[in-house]
Amino acid sequence: EAHLADDFVDLVAGKLTAFAGLGTLGHLDLQVRRAGEVSRGGAEAPGGDLLDPAVAILAVGAGFVALGQFAALAGIAHAAEMVHGDGERLTEDELVGTCVLLLNAGHEATVNSTVLGWWTLFRHPGALRELRADPALVPSAVEELMRWDTPQQLFERWVLEDVEVHDVPVPRGAELGLVFGSANRDPAVFDAPDELRLARDPNPHVTFGAGIHFCLGAPLARLELQTSFATVLRRLPDLELVQ
Repeated sequence: EAHLADDFVDLVAGKLTAFAGLGTLGHLDLQVRRAGEVSRGGAEAPGGDLLDPAVAILAVGAGFVALGQFAALAGIAHAAEMVHGDGERLTEDELVGTCVLLLNAGHEATVNSTVLGWWTLFRHPGALRELRADPALVPSAVEELMRWDTPQQLFERWVLEDVEVHDVPVPRGAELGLVFGSANRDPAVFDAPDELRLARDPNPHVTFGAGIHFCLGAPLARLELQTSFATVLRRLPDLELVQ
């Protein structure tokens, strides 16, 4: 038996996304464990007190940089040098920020998608039976599970010029909270949005954002999730909630 919020996260969701998304950063045994602790809000300071999540994730990012032995950051620095064209290199703070972005966007969101997706399937046994009977549904099922229970519900955006949205004036400089979970249930876009349909097509959900803010790691996240769900379905065919 596994506790969905602890064992399942550690054994399935956390390790797969950590090794896929952070594996190029080196020294996984230490840093992946710390990334998992931060994701669950349980990272400890040396004295035993819990760290503020914002401080904790910066500490983990700094830990990756301090190791100084992974090829990924060298590649990032080289890419930055090519973009700038003047020989500039990323500063240590910029490297830490890049690691934090990978930890936050490339790890936590995919972990949440995995756990929320399985929680949804456990609460919809008919859909789970359908998926077990036809593993070819995994790609479309992953998209529908991300639409159904969006892993990151809200993002903030700042308005760059005066606009009007549904007769409501929104001034330049206003800060807006975009609720992606609500957009993913828009009846003007989705047929029967409150029904879980693993074969839904088309499925234009905005879980990965849109436009210039579209998630850079979307292809990797999709690959991780499809691999994770397909593997668990195959290796644990009788997985179920016990309480």
